[in-house]
Amino acid sequence: MTKRVLVINDDPAEQNEVRSELESDCTEVICVESVQDALRTFLNREFALVILDANLSECDGYSLLEVMQTAKPTPILALSSRYRKVSEGTASPNNKFDIHSEMSYCLKDSLRLAQRAICSCSECETVKKCHYAFVCGKDLVINPDKHEVLLKGQPLELTKTEFDILFCLAKHPGQVLSREQIYDYVWNEDSAFNVDDVVKAHIKAIRKKLAGADTQYIQNVWGVGYRFQID
Repeated sequence: MTKRVLVINDDPAEQNEVRSELESDCTEVICVESVQDALRTFLNREFALVILDANLSECDGYSLLEVMQTAKPTPILALSSRYRKVSEGTASPNNKFDIHSEMSYCLKDSLRLAQRAICSCSECETVKKCHYAFVCGKDLVINPDKHEVLLKGQPLELTKTEFDILFCLAKHPGQVLSREQIYDYVWNEDSAFNVDDVVKAHIKAIRKKLAGADTQYIQNVWGVGYRFQID
């Protein structure tokens, strides 16, 4: 089976060098230049390895590295081109399924490490059956297994009910949910007399905690309910 490698680097020369070294009949190399393209590609396809320019990861004010680590258990080789060595150094250690990061590197050594990581990944396919988080736009990560929400890489303090409402909306992006539907999903009981007020109060609290996001994730649809919008 063909293994895919995702290369996230805005330097075309380095992209070509990685592709020429790693691509083969058994390995497909996909290169992207921007954080937005990287996240979309990473979420939509399965990869045996990600090779990430760590400097590019930080360019939008949050760590793409942390978002990807939370979203999928995929080996990530994080490199910093800003401190790249001109001459070869010593061979890097082989960290099978952990993120490997160096402040400086020799690309040739790093590609040898990448080859070993690809082989290691094929030996442990069960790792891919771990949790999957919802990555919403560029700011928000919702991890149901850990009951955790990250906003721009920082933990967001939500009550259990607030988390359940946010998760309910995020699972149905673009779909309008009535207050009654949200109440039934979260409380899982017969509707209370003041359903509208209960749901509205919790939505208001969630929006206040999401105020630092660049996107208004929860939108009102007047007379109907709420819609979770990513873009």
